[in-house]
Amino acid sequence: MQDAGAGSTPIRRSRRATSLQARLLLLVAGSLLPLLALTFVQQYRDFQEDIRSTKRETLVLAHSMARLVSRELDGYVRNMTVLATTPALQSDPPDMTELRRRAEAVQASFPGANILLLRRDGTEVMNLDLPPGTPPHKRRDMRTTEQVFATGLPAVSGIRRSQTDNRWVIAVDVPVKAPDGSVRYVISVNPRLEAFEHILTDGLPSTWIAGVYDSTLHLVARFPDGNRFIGQPLPESLRAHLARNDSGATEDNISREGIPTVSVFTRTPPYDWAVAIGIPRAALEARAEAEALTTVVAAAVLLLVSVAIALYTANRISRPIASLRRFAAVRDAPNAPPATGLREVDEVSDALWTAQSERRKSEEEQQQALTRLAESENTAQQILDGALDGFVQFDQDLTITAWNNQAEAIFGWSREEMLGARLEERVFRPDERERVRQEVARYISTGQSHFIGVRREMDAVRRDGSLVRIEQAVTVIHRRDKHVLFNGFVRDLTQKLMIENQLRQAQKMEAIGNLTGGMAHDFNNLLTVIIGSLDGAEELAPGNTELREVVQGALDAALHGADLTRGLLAFARQQPLQPREIDVNALLRETTLLLRRLIGESIEVSLNLGTGIWPVIADPAQLEASLANLATNARDAMPNGGRLIIGTRNQHLDADYASVRQEVVPGDYALIEVSDTGTGIPPDAMSRIFDPFFTTKEPGKGTGLGLSMVFGFIKQSAGHIAVYSEVGAGTTFRLYLPRATGEDGPQEADGLAETVAADTGETILVVEDNPAVRRVVLRQLRQLGYRVLECDRPAAALEMLSEQPVDLMFTDIVMPGGMDGFALARMAHERLPSLKIVLTSGFPQAHVDGDALGRFRLLSKPYGRVELAAALREVLEDR
Repeated sequence: MQDAGAGSTPIRRSRRATSLQARLLLLVAGSLLPLLALTFVQQYRDFQEDIRSTKRETLVLAHSMARLVSRELDGYVRNMTVLATTPALQSDPPDMTELRRRAEAVQASFPGANILLLRRDGTEVMNLDLPPGTPPHKRRDMRTTEQVFATGLPAVSGIRRSQTDNRWVIAVDVPVKAPDGSVRYVISVNPRLEAFEHILTDGLPSTWIAGVYDSTLHLVARFPDGNRFIGQPLPESLRAHLARNDSGATEDNISREGIPTVSVFTRTPPYDWAVAIGIPRAALEARAEAEALTTVVAAAVLLLVSVAIALYTANRISRPIASLRRFAAVRDAPNAPPATGLREVDEVSDALWTAQSERRKSEEEQQQALTRLAESENTAQQILDGALDGFVQFDQDLTITAWNNQAEAIFGWSREEMLGARLEERVFRPDERERVRQEVARYISTGQSHFIGVRREMDAVRRDGSLVRIEQAVTVIHRRDKHVLFNGFVRDLTQKLMIENQLRQAQKMEAIGNLTGGMAHDFNNLLTVIIGSLDGAEELAPGNTELREVVQGALDAALHGADLTRGLLAFARQQPLQPREIDVNALLRETTLLLRRLIGESIEVSLNLGTGIWPVIADPAQLEASLANLATNARDAMPNGGRLIIGTRNQHLDADYASVRQEVVPGDYALIEVSDTGTGIPPDAMSRIFDPFFTTKEPGKGTGLGLSMVFGFIKQSAGHIAVYSEVGAGTTFRLYLPRATGEDGPQEADGLAETVAADTGETILVVEDNPAVRRVVLRQLRQLGYRVLECDRPAAALEMLSEQPVDLMFTDIVMPGGMDGFALARMAHERLPSLKIVLTSGFPQAHVDGDALGRFRLLSKPYGRVELAAALREVLEDR
């Protein structure tokens, strides 16, 4: 008897089959877990970067505290040096009454300090803490005293107990020299240690820990709990680091209170003291822990929502699949299955229905096969169009047979334009075309070539004739008809090259900023020593006029060097705003020397400084940095050289000017005008030039922060900044700084206080292409009593001059249409020699030709009604 199942095809089932629901849950887990892991890794990196950044910033703070400690000790040394040269100590024996009076006067500058005079054996000749006549003490710790007698130089001791009242003190010992240069006595001061504690508490967060240590690395001052730990040695972990480096940081330190800290430390030359600052790790870790907790909570919520969605989706999918299974069990179904609402299931059920129908209709089967073939060809093209790289296919005659969308984007040619065209004639440079033909012919004849299967970079030609850097790789397809097809894959390298250039530029600018700031800080340390030494030398030679003149000259030069380092610190953005009264012209004369070196020899720098410029209140270092930024922008706008002109004048901004600029306060301003003959700023970029990180420069040539810094500085200084630019003509930046109050500066604008009106209703023709500017000028002229005509083009102006009488033509210089204000003025003057002409421009220095300036009056924009009226009357009255 035959088995009922004989001849049927067995159903194969996978023993490891996974349900749809389980697959969706695995998909959710596989999607969320890597994202969560990546988030934690990034948060850890951010935490490490926060620690590194905090260490860098705290090290800068430690350097500042170290300089203050050195400055405090320098003050004691200078005062003791002055007291050591008093005449009361030069007599033999010393005049102790006069010496004590002078010492008490010095002591008043250092409340709580004690001043002593010691012999070589340590016996006290004078002790201000003890009344005169008290039996003298003898200093027990003679290390610094013996050092001063041996070297003749000042010395600073470590911390020790006072013999008078047993309090913690330090000793600053200075030699008292005889006329022959030998050391007769040592004059010493024991300052209060609270002076060093004040240095630590100024601006330090309450949870941080800071300490000042003497040359033996014992604690002199501490914040907090200063009195509790005075005299204790520096912890061994920090002591080991200081033995290897003058400054640095460590993350494995424990404070005296048992708190884990991140610590920074630095030496204080020239006294070899040290400053250490500890930051509690808990404060640094709190933010990272909060972010991690937030991430865990968000991930849990997202996971729950995703699981719910996955379960719901699995249920919705399972029902249409069950319907499909029931339909598949029916043999030769008479009707098409109903739609389930799930596209993939409906496609499978339609395929089953089609398979059943094809058995009955062979013609439909053939037609459907052709349809699927067409769809597959479309799919292949869609795959090519969706590729990230350009795809170019060409035959052995270099005729293009395929061209995808990415190739269109790279080269600019559409698919329709390239199919059937010659490859080498469209995308290769003329000097490369013959070589490409030879390479293809060589492969056809020998089967070998240098460009098959090799990736290489080259310059290709775009449709507009420009070059684009690409990476290309070519493979070969051998067809059965013995024809050869070449598949070329092309990648645009423009974005990659741009990113590499930006990275190199950013690294260079960061290195320059760090180098500049570091050099300035180190140079300030050297200048501190030089200036202090020169001050001491000047006091030591009260009667030597020639020596005092030499010392004073050196001191002036050193102080000028200090000003230069402050400028370097401002350029590196490491110095706060320090406003003071500035002579603008004097500052520009000094800054121009730096600007000439900054922008190079191909650009001519000229100064056009007004007389009697009002003083202003501003930070000179920041003003210099702003001018350097503007000069750098001007240099970049003049790649082939040009002219940079910096001018000054006093400017009164009236209510008319302020009415259209809400941020301007009417009043007196000193104006600094920076003009260039560069490429100008496009109109669509003008409204965004002060936005942070916005730049019109080429990739890698600017951070977009320069003009933002200038804008912020001017606004912080209660000033105003205006820009005038024409594409192809150049740009002018005007910096308005308010006049310093309480100063009796020159009153150049006051002479124009009264508006000069028209005498007999003269007629003025206004030629201005900017409608807003033209409306303001027309209103001002009508208020002055003039009869006014207007037009916006030079050609229209010449036509109006020929039709009606005009007393004066007031015309802008830069205008569209091929004729500028200079050409209009010359043509009008040739036709009407008696016509008065006044020119105006936003480029009063950079774009006025010498011939026109000698023949016609020039009024620079912006101008107020008073200035306009004065200029018109000057020309109309031939003054």
